Amino acid sequence: VKYMGICFFDGKYTYRRIEKLLEKFVEENLHLRLERLFLDYNNLKKIPPVVAKFTNLRLINIRHNNLEEFPAEICKLPL
Repeated sequence: VKYMGICFFDGKYTYRRIEKLLEKFVEENLHLRLERLFLDYNNLKKIPPVVAKFTNLRLINIRHNNLEEFPAEICKLPL
């Protein structure tokens, strides 16, 4: 597999649920292969800090959320 993508959208995922799933990716070392992450339409107020560990991300979609600030974690990524 050249790249992996994961989608959490349609408002079915809470912040905590997304955070736990992303942490599981880190535990399984799958985060190193993930290039696309879709977090749109989840009514998120913040992005889980664990996203900073996904250093191979080339695309992250955070549209249509209620972010209260631009997440510093994303600024650290080489997107």
